[in-house]
Formats: sequence, structure tokens, C-alpha cells
Amino acid sequence: MLQKIKETAAQKVDGAKPQCYILFILSHGDKVNNEESVFGTDGKHLTKIQIRNELSGVRNLKGVPQILFFCCCRGGMYSELYLLQ
Repeated sequence: MLQKIKETAAQKVDGAKPQCYILFILSHGDKVNNEESVFGTDGKHLTKIQIRNELSGVRNLKGVPQILFFCCCRGGMYSELYLLQ
């Protein structure tokens, strides 16, 4: 998931630097090592801080406003269903 975020953030539109960067992540979430995290489709988790730090290193986004939206449930139902699959 982190690699895909980096790839899309590095893209230029019509060869120009973006005016802003908006990222929406809708997934399941959890607290890992006392940090909010989100799960990718591979079942691995990333913390919100890891995502933010990775974006801060993208040259294409230097000086560009970044808005990150996370919609992540943290219910126990997901954990039980995920383990059954």
C-alpha cells in the first residue's frame, strides 16, 4: 500500500507539479503499538504516521498542501471474519 501511495504522489499531471494532494483511505483499522493504523488488502498494517512521513519525502509534494482522510473502523467483527477467510 505504501509503495502505491508513493507512486501516485510522485505523478505529475500534464507535466506540472500538483496544486494540492488529497488522499482518501477507507479500510479497517486498529491500534498497533499504541498508534492508529490501517490495513491494506494484503492484511498488513501501516500507521498513519508512516503514511504521513512517506508523503513528506516525495519531492513532487514539497510546498503542496496535503489533505489526508482516514475512514477506518476498529470493530472486532473484522478481526473474526478476517481470520476465518
